Formats: sequence, C-alpha cells, structure tokens
Amino acid sequence: MSINDRIRILIDLLANGRQNVFGDATKIKATTINGIIGKKASDPSFSTLKKIIDAYPNIDLNWLMKGEGEPLLTSDDQDCVSELVSDYKESLSKIRNSIYLCSNLKLIRIHLHKTQDSFAQIFDVTRDTIASYERGFKPKLPLLKEVMNYFGISLDELTSCDLKEHPEILEKISIPEEKKKSKN
Repeated sequence: MSINDRIRILIDLLANGRQNVFGDATKIKATTINGIIGKKASDPSFSTLKKIIDAYPNIDLNWLMKGEGEPLLTSDDQDCVSELVSDYKESLSKIRNSIYLCSNLKLIRIHLHKTQDSFAQIFDVTRDTIASYERGFKPKLPLLKEVMNYFGISLDELTSCDLKEHPEILEKISIPEEKKKSKN
C-alpha cells in the first residue's frame, strides 16, 4: 500500500471520507489532496506531511510512512510517541531548511563518478529530477529516505554539514556490492 493509499484511508477515518473536511482541518488545498489521492498519485511534500501530523497528532507515523502497524495510535501509545513526533518534525525541518542537502547530493553523485542519468537510474527517477535537486529543489521524503538507506548516510550528515568540509563522511559512501551487481 502506498503513502497515497494511506492518506486516502486517513481521510476516510478522520473526515468520514470528505476531502474538504480533511483539507480544512489540515489547511491543505483541495488540489493538493486530489493530486495525492487522485489518478496522478503524487508523493506528498514535506509541508503536506507536516500539516497532516500537526492536525492529527494521533496518527501513527510508522503506519503513515511505512505502512506498519495501525493508522491511529491508542491513548497508551500517544504518550510514548509524542517524543518521536517531535523528532520527526525536527527531521522535516532540517530537510526543509538545509542549505547543504542539494550540494551534498551532487557531491555524492560526483564522488561515485556517476552522471545525472546513471544516478537517476539507481533511484528510478529521471535525470531532470536529479538536476532539479542539484539546482536547489528539495527531494521528497520517500526519495530522500531511499538515498539515506542506499548509501548508509544519516539525515544529519546529509543536511547539517557540508560534505566538502567532511571528506571522511564522503569517503564512506559507496554503492553497496549487491546493488552494484544488480545494476550491471
């Protein structure tokens, strides 16, 4: 099940299936909601996810992001998760406010001797997508998580430091062996 399907489920659960009610509660425009749950099925942006989380703090973030667990937290879970919600919001803020993210993605690509085309193929996106990130557009969360997992780099390393000044971080980044073989 995709994140788009999970957001559709949240609209059913929290707003009785009424997109306008969900939109009013989250302050998300109807066109954005339609783009996410409609035929286009666009990935939600960081700001959209933050609006959903802010409006409905009882959403299980693990379920929303990964599809694991149940959509809504029980009252027992909510106390335990409040700290996680805070950490998650901080992560979204780091990504949105990072001055290093885009240049670091380009540095990683160059470090691995990849063209924009070959780098894009690793993550099943277009060369234009990679080029736009290198020009300053922030990647959407699903792709960013995929980059972090693929290269074993943390969010802090990717967003909070200039990799030009931390070659030790850049040097540990490589294409995993099993993934090299499957891409060839």
